Amino acid sequence: MIRLFPSSDATKDHRDDAMKFDEFKAQIEDYFPNFTSVVGKGYYKDGQLQKMTIDIPVQFYGKGEIVGFTQYVAGTSRSFIFTKSKQKRHCSSSVFF
Repeated sequence: MIRLFPSSDATKDHRDDAMKFDEFKAQIEDYFPNFTSVVGKGYYKDGQLQKMTIDIPVQFYGKGEIVGFTQYVAGTSRSFIFTKSKQKRHCSSSVFF
């Protein structure tokens, strides 16, 4: 099952994950308020989160901004890695131009 974050369905069905995602989203918005959104897609199996991908579309004006923001997102995401199951969690980031 796939759930989009943020959404009312995600909040209803997976409240803890939705709250963690909202906290993560708020920290990203505090760091760089000029982008459009933070959108997550959670993949669930037997009610347990297996994988989450997060898209953050942004527009920057220089390489330094991109590097700084990417490092901030990577560091922040590690503190919000969803740990309900005993599976190993993986955190990675990609920048597309």
